[in-house]
Amino acid sequence: MEHIVPQFIEQETKIAGPLTFKQLVYLCSGGAITIFSYFFLPFTYAIMIAIFAMGIAIALAFVKINKTSLPVFIKNFVLFLFQPKVYFWKKQVTPIIVYRRNEEIMETEKEKIKTPKMTTKSHLSQLYTRLEIKE
Repeated sequence: MEHIVPQFIEQETKIAGPLTFKQLVYLCSGGAITIFSYFFLPFTYAIMIAIFAMGIAIALAFVKINKTSLPVFIKNFVLFLFQPKVYFWKKQVTPIIVYRRNEEIMETEKEKIKTPKMTTKSHLSQLYTRLEIKE
């Protein structure tokens, strides 16, 4: 007997219609703040707080940034701000050779730049002469 394996197991279960438990909690908390402000504050202040609270609740429930929910994005942002940062990249300094028209400056720069010692014979020819001597 064959069984069907669920394909989308990473989705959260829906509690109330199309809303997950977290979305329902965010919207209910925004609604509770709105009702509380309506009964205990003057009407103009209650309207301002209600708009602000429900705006934040709707944003927390439904806004996604790069396929991550807004609460997770805010949590990652705060952790990034307060955790120490370690940088591994170090810039390698390369010498810059500047050629100027003044001959005196060029002579002093030539003295600063060390040229490798050139040998008259190559390494292979030295080895070859050593082999000839041994024979």
